[in-house]
Amino acid sequence: AYTSQFVNLHVGDPVDRVLLWPQPDPTTAVIFSQGAMRPRVHFLELADVEARGGQNLATLDTNEPVQNIELIPGRDQALVLHDDARSVLSVMDLTERTLSPVTSRGPLGGYVFTPGGDQLVGYTAGEEMLGVINLNNLAVRPLQLADYPADVLVLAPPGGAEIEDESRTVVVDHGDPGGRITVVPN
Repeated sequence: AYTSQFVNLHVGDPVDRVLLWPQPDPTTAVIFSQGAMRPRVHFLELADVEARGGQNLATLDTNEPVQNIELIPGRDQALVLHDDARSVLSVMDLTERTLSPVTSRGPLGGYVFTPGGDQLVGYTAGEEMLGVINLNNLAVRPLQLADYPADVLVLAPPGGAEIEDESRTVVVDHGDPGGRITVVPN
């Protein structure tokens, strides 16, 4: 029902997460249920929602339940995690509203996006390697390490300074009490 105060829309699923995209001037709300883990993502176009109501709502079926969605910095994409173990993931194109599955060797132990958002770097616990996904074409490049990763971090310029190639450095923490790390230039 429409009133001068709000618009009430029927989404069809429980809703407990709403992401606004793009930033800083959002035009779309990406809506899903993290708690109920439904195999759908809803998109609400924010322009003229008072007049158009449910016509501004679209749904993308994901085939797999959605556990979490994380917007990829500086891109028209989002990372979709499909299970608690983070072993099934996809990259969602927010403009085209399509989903591309990404194969993982096992549960994703941790991941980071490079500062420009052009790569996703992740690891699987118990594997002595990183997986580097080029987010432009979704090509996966394995990177062998000398030891198991405990965490993966990205060094970025402070205070939002311009990103330069040499600052795009991935750091792997091996969980060593002595602080041993591996520095991987991008």
